[in-house]
Formats: sequence, structure tokens, C-alpha cells
Amino acid sequence: MSKAAYFETIAQHLKLENKKKLSRSMMETLSIIAYKQPVIKSEIEHIRGVSSDYTIQRLLEKELIEINGRSKTPGRPLLYGTSEKFMNFFGLNDINDLPRLKEFKPEENQIGELAPVEESE
Repeated sequence: MSKAAYFETIAQHLKLENKKKLSRSMMETLSIIAYKQPVIKSEIEHIRGVSSDYTIQRLLEKELIEINGRSKTPGRPLLYGTSEKFMNFFGLNDINDLPRLKEFKPEENQIGELAPVEESE
């Protein structure tokens, strides 16, 4: 046992990793990066509709994404892409092994039956 104050130092030395599951926001952000890479943070936020600072930081800490340079657009924002750890985590050999977006079928969220359509004469 060690003092709680020394946890961070010991964890870094032993390279302990957080084994928690990925949150929904992290999965959303990760999927956007995987399919659109290399991608800038503002594009991720535009797609998600919310700020992604925290989720991007957590994904970087978990080493599932990495910085792939800077964009040539004004302000030279960072470009994000998936890492080798991402490939291992999801059991992929190549980024092209990701399912194509066409392969996903939208969920049918209907309750009950559709009302019959009445035709007027």
C-alpha cells in the first residue's frame, strides 16, 4: 500500500491504465475521428454539436488517438487520427477494416402500427 498522494507517480511508473469502458461521448468522438481522419477539433464539434475538448483529451490520454500534424487552414489547428492502440483495441488490421457507413441500417423506432391513410374522394 502507498499513500494516496503518491498514486499518480506510482501509476506513471507502473504504467497503470484506467480500465473503464468508453463513454458514449468518447465513442462518438472516436468514431468521427476514425471515419474522417485526419480531422480537426472544430469539424468534430460541428458533427457532434457540442464541445469535444474533454473527450479528445481523454482519448489522447488513453492513447486511442494521436496528433497527426497541423492543418494548413488559418490558425493551423491540430489534426487527429487513430493510433496503433486503437487498432489493437478494436481488433483491426487496417483502417479499411472498419465497417462502411452503408452497412449500418437505421433503427426503426416506431411504437405500434402506422395509422391507415384515408383517401378523400
